[in-house]
Order: sequence, then C-alpha cells, then structure tokens
Amino acid sequence: MSVARPASSLTNSPAKGSKSESKGRGFPFHGTIAAIDKGAKTITMRGEKQRVYYITSETKINKDKIRTTLNALVVGDYVGGFAREAADGKRDLVTLNIGTASAAKPKAPAPKSGQ
Repeated sequence: MSVARPASSLTNSPAKGSKSESKGRGFPFHGTIAAIDKGAKTITMRGEKQRVYYITSETKINKDKIRTTLNALVVGDYVGGFAREAADGKRDLVTLNIGTASAAKPKAPAPKSGQ
C-alpha cells in the first residue's frame, strides 16, 4: 500500500541537482585590469575582447593572499581567479586574486662572486 503525499510538499522541495545547474560553467582567468566600475561592481580586462566580470556579494577578493575589498583594485593590476558563467551570460567572480604577476615570475639566482 502506498501513501499519497500532499501536492504542496512536492512543489516546495527543490529538484535534485538544481543547485549545481544554476551555478553555470566555471573557468579560471587571468590578465590585466583595463577598467573598474565600483558602482556596478564590475572589472573589465584588457585584450581584444575586453571581457567584463561581475563582483558579487560572495566573491572572495585577495591581495597577496590576504582578504581585501574592491577598493584595493587599481587599473593596471594583474589579476587572476575563478569565475562562473551565469545563465544570462554574465561572468560572476568566485575568487579574485590581485598581484599574482609578481608571485608568478621566478627570481633570477644571484650571480656568484669571488670566482
């Protein structure tokens, strides 16, 4: 014998997998900032296509591995991170790391003296 559920309990529960479907495709990015719009909370990257990324309330912004805010960004900063493409085509930032260019460049060994 099966027990019937009320219709309201079926419509209020989210479908399995719906949370991951709404997040969209994720991808890493890096480059130099061409423009910052603090009012719209967006950054535009240099390049042929000048991609625009949106900063959300959940975006984690780091500078030299220390948590910071949007105010720490400056045009010309080298940044990298991870973004997700929303259903409407917007690129929402998950993480934004400022100043990774200097960390990525290996230091040249010091020349030996006295030989």
